[in-house]
Amino acid sequence: MRQKKIVHYILIFLISDINLLSLLGVKFKLESFTILFAKELLVPIMINLLMMYLSFVSTYKTIFVIIVLNILYCLSTYLILQYSIDKSRKDMPSRLIISLNPKRWITSLVIILFAIAFIAGLFPLSPVVILSGSMEPSIRSGDLVIIRRCGIDEIKIGDIIEYNVDEYNVIHRVVDINQKSGKINLVTKGDANESIDKIPVTNEVVVGRVEYIVPYIGYPSYFLRRLVNNNRVNIEQGG
Repeated sequence: MRQKKIVHYILIFLISDINLLSLLGVKFKLESFTILFAKELLVPIMINLLMMYLSFVSTYKTIFVIIVLNILYCLSTYLILQYSIDKSRKDMPSRLIISLNPKRWITSLVIILFAIAFIAGLFPLSPVVILSGSMEPSIRSGDLVIIRRCGIDEIKIGDIIEYNVDEYNVIHRVVDINQKSGKINLVTKGDANESIDKIPVTNEVVVGRVEYIVPYIGYPSYFLRRLVNNNRVNIEQGG
């Protein structure tokens, strides 16, 4: 299983790298419609799929390795092609010379790194795609919510929070707050559920509070997650 994942990462990484396509275009003199289509349309699509795949399947270590590989690959590709330009600039297509401007790929790289950091939760705000209908009609399956990290003392009744249950995260509403021996326990419940969640939420498992809800935008990630991983905690029953 682990080997299959590594193969998936490598394939997606290679397919989504625009420098590889440019290098192939120079090597085989392919500036056909297919290459142009791949560079202008397919690459952004593959990068988006890569981001979704990493956000739901990978670990932070794998994300870091992919980032390092992309940086090294971009640099090595640029140096090789720059050397080729210096040797035979007259034979090099003008379009490729423009595309080798380091400012362009550095900007793209910064955007990709920023997106990865946002998805990985390295900022105070992080996106989460809803996979369950337990919060309907307030939040539906496929909606995207933005979570702001906070402590349990910042949460009040009525807030929708994210917390950990074993290896899974649950997003439910706080319906009551209990305090025993100076320790705060939150009572949570899905809006669509009949009963409250069985296990009280403590500070140790609180991730953050829902700040924004973006309807429907998470559907691509929702369907991808359902395909690659059907095992999730049964929060419909308050578990």
